[in-house]
Amino acid sequence: MPTGPLAVVDVVPGTAVSWQGGVTDFVAKGQDAAENGIALAPADVTWTLDGPGAISTSGQYTAAAPGTATVAATVQGIRGTASVTVNPGTGPPVEPPVPAPPPPPPIAIGAASALGLRPATGFSAKTPKVAPLRGFVSWRFSGGAALAGQRVNVLVAKKTMGAWGSPAYLKSAWADAKGVVTVWMTASAATALNVRVQWPGDPGHGVSTSVALGAYWK
Repeated sequence: MPTGPLAVVDVVPGTAVSWQGGVTDFVAKGQDAAENGIALAPADVTWTLDGPGAISTSGQYTAAAPGTATVAATVQGIRGTASVTVNPGTGPPVEPPVPAPPPPPPIAIGAASALGLRPATGFSAKTPKVAPLRGFVSWRFSGGAALAGQRVNVLVAKKTMGAWGSPAYLKSAWADAKGVVTVWMTASAATALNVRVQWPGDPGHGVSTSVALGAYWK
């Protein structure tokens, strides 16, 4: 599109914010009287600065002392300007980190303050009476909702030939909003399991109960 003679010089960005030692790149853009864009050769642009800092021949501004500076670009006697505000310091203030939520209160060691067993075993009414057999064991912390989120380790021992095997670590579990820990168990055939929950770092204290998967499926 044909353009007329240069009528306007714009400096982009028109306003800027920087900090001491910060660098901002400005660009000069030309327009004719009908607001048609005109390409400006870098060599045709003269950059000047009024205020603290320094401006390069390519339009790069380096901030110095705090204050306000005016950056100007002149082409063929036509001048365009932009302003830059320099803040004290070397960068924007750093937001303080969000503190992590406090850990759940520790469980006091001792039988009286351990876990109060809720129905020791339970079974889902929707579970079919065929394998895989699925049931759950649940306990309620004596502290109730105050201990929501408390983590416990879950160990399981299987009964074979009438004798309990060594307990094996299964997973971790967490108390829900009511302070209840529920552990689901699955087996391919009827089996008896001994499930123990204990506090991390204190394996000597915990509570055990047994669940007989398949015991009620005749």
